[in-house]
Amino acid sequence: MQVISLSLAHLGFGLLMILSLIGLREVGRGFFTLCGWSGVVLSGAGLALSALPARTSLAASDARSLLPWGLAATAFAFFTASWLALRAGRRDAAAPFHRALGIAAGLAVASQGWSLAVGKTHNVPVGMLALAVADFLLSAALLGGVTLAMILGHWYLVQPGLAIEPLRRLAWLFIGLLAARTLMEAGEAAGAIVSGRISLTPPAGEVLAFPALVLAQRALFGLAGPLLLAPLVYRTVVMRSTMSATGLLYVAVALVWVGEFLSKYLLLPLRLV
Repeated sequence: MQVISLSLAHLGFGLLMILSLIGLREVGRGFFTLCGWSGVVLSGAGLALSALPARTSLAASDARSLLPWGLAATAFAFFTASWLALRAGRRDAAAPFHRALGIAAGLAVASQGWSLAVGKTHNVPVGMLALAVADFLLSAALLGGVTLAMILGHWYLVQPGLAIEPLRRLAWLFIGLLAARTLMEAGEAAGAIVSGRISLTPPAGEVLAFPALVLAQRALFGLAGPLLLAPLVYRTVVMRSTMSATGLLYVAVALVWVGEFLSKYLLLPLRLV
């Protein structure tokens, strides 16, 4: 359940984080409505699942565990205010709330990583806390960035007159986030193997250890595959071949979703929470 709740929350918060990087005058109101409310629903569902009675690590009585809820509520309020202003045709009034939305969503993700890391023990090294926050932020940004790029690419199919700059910006962001995520995952995996938190030695009678199998799938589907696709996405966007870019982004979304889900699975026993 924790893997599912984290995956939903990170996808939802990631949509809200990256959505704030798209100018309100660059795409129509329908795009912000779809992506924004999707982010609110997904992140809210993830937080709600994390609060089920079976989840003892996020007790409702712990004030520390309530911080992500408060920041999430702030992000939801910012989006609602921005959306209402857009509906009223007041883009200038919506702009400050739109910019604040990404900050609040990012803080909600960061506080979630901090809360889960600190919840394990009272003597957590500062480096581990920083690693938890960075891991959660990168995961959410990558999930939200590639998903938002795919939706935006589809938007060009129905509104071909849109400027290409927002999609080109997201394509560059996709490459940068993938590179940062790959470096972080490589460092975390190496540290987990050296410290003994993950064992690549198969049990007696087995050919491959289960953690090694999951780690290999995570690296192949969630990192190597998207890294091959990301430059192709950018090239097709530069060529204004938005249909091809959208097709590639559909594949990239599937790979990133699978990879980040496996990353959450590895996160629990191996690294942070």
